Amino acid sequence: MFKSILHPSAGILLGLVVQANAVSAQSASGASAAALAEGNTLYTNSCSACHLPDGKGIPNLAPALNGNPLLARDPALLIQIVLKGPAAVLPVDRPRYGSSTMDSFYYKLDDGQVAAILTYVRRTFVKGDKSQPISPKDVAAVRAKIDPEKLNN
Repeated sequence: MFKSILHPSAGILLGLVVQANAVSAQSASGASAAALAEGNTLYTNSCSACHLPDGKGIPNLAPALNGNPLLARDPALLIQIVLKGPAAVLPVDRPRYGSSTMDSFYYKLDDGQVAAILTYVRRTFVKGDKSQPISPKDVAAVRAKIDPEKLNN
């Protein structure tokens, strides 16, 4: 809570204004600044080595995420790609990126982390994205349908 040197109630009023602005920013984008910051940190730690911080990917290693139309598709597909790995989800005749492929993050990331990364990636790399954030509940529903024996590890 904020304190004011001039009057104690001024700090309370400022705190309410800051909270109202945060709620209105969250409503406008569908995702809070804190959630996007968490997604950014998780993306940096788990994804950016191959997809790069700017999402442009590495030729013959990892596809670009920046401007990739796949990101604007069904969230369940994106969740499956992260949890199972793209080789277990996408068509066999898809573009290939060298001999390496992204591993499954089924055991590496929890539902909240997957939701935060995918929401961040869509907001950052899909121009004009106004979709609802991907929630941990969304991820849990997809995870429940995945056979852990069929992951791309």
